[in-house]
Amino acid sequence: MQKLRESRKQKGLCIYCGSKIDREGIHCTSCNNQYNTWKNEYRTILIKNSLCSQCGKPLDREKLFCSECCKNSRFKARIRNAERRILGLCVQCGEKAEEDRSYCRRCLDMRMERYRKKKGD
Repeated sequence: MQKLRESRKQKGLCIYCGSKIDREGIHCTSCNNQYNTWKNEYRTILIKNSLCSQCGKPLDREKLFCSECCKNSRFKARIRNAERRILGLCVQCGEKAEEDRSYCRRCLDMRMERYRKKKGD
């Protein structure tokens, strides 16, 4: 099965059904929608059973991710943000950042709006 998927991927075909890919990625639109539906249903089951929605292990805190997955996620975000800062990109969306800033104008405005709402509450 793995060889078939790899072969389809190299040919630019959907790895599930083998049809021509009509979007970016490794799945056609139909299979991608089906995969997203399955993934959301599976994630909902994990959350209902108090399991980490990332790795499926029992939760050791009151959030969606276990402590280990949360730590890994933070680490990856730090690396991504450092790379984006070096390249002059917005740490939020990856677009070109404002001069001498870590955010583009759009993300900076959204951050300020959230700040104002929080201060107004």
